[in-house]
Amino acid sequence: MKPYKNDLDKYLRWYVKQPECERIAIHNEQVIIFRRLLAEKRKAGEVAKVDGDTNYLAFCESVSRRYRLHNEKLDNRQNLKAIEAIRINVAKNTRKIKSSKVRDKISSELYLTIKTLRNEGLSWVKIKKYIAQHHKRRISTAYLHRIFTEMEKERELDQIESESVDKNKPDKVGW
Repeated sequence: MKPYKNDLDKYLRWYVKQPECERIAIHNEQVIIFRRLLAEKRKAGEVAKVDGDTNYLAFCESVSRRYRLHNEKLDNRQNLKAIEAIRINVAKNTRKIKSSKVRDKISSELYLTIKTLRNEGLSWVKIKKYIAQHHKRRISTAYLHRIFTEMEKERELDQIESESVDKNKPDKVGW
C-alpha cells in the first residue's frame, strides 16, 4: 500500500466536497484498513502501536479507494450493482435543497409573530388567516406548521450549541 502522494491533493479536495454519508463510508473503510495494517505489523513481529502515521496512511488509502470507486469507468467489474448502489446513494444525499421564498419570509419576518400568536393560544388555522389578512401571504396550514416546527428545532439546536461553546470558554480573569 502506498500513500499516493502524487494525487493526494486531488483526493483530499474530492473528500471535502463529499456528503456526510460518503465521508462516513470513507472513515469506516479507514478503520478496516487501519486494523489490517496493525494485524500485518503483528504478523511481521513488529510492535503494533496506534500512531498518527498508520492512521493517516489508512485515511489516505481509504480516500483514494473511494475516489477511484466513484471516478473509474464501470468496465468488467464483478460488483457492478454494488458500485452503482453506492453512487446512487451519494447522489441522493447530495441533492441541494432549494430555498423557498415563503420559508425565508417566515424565517426572517414572521417567525416572532407566529411564535407570539402560538403562545397566545391561537390555532394554526387562525394564524394562517392572520398572516393572510395582515401580511398578504397565503400559506397552507400544514406547511406553516411544518416550517415553524422545523425552525423551532433548528433554533433549539443552535441555542444548545452556543451554550456548550460558552461552557467550554475559560472565564475571563479580571486584573
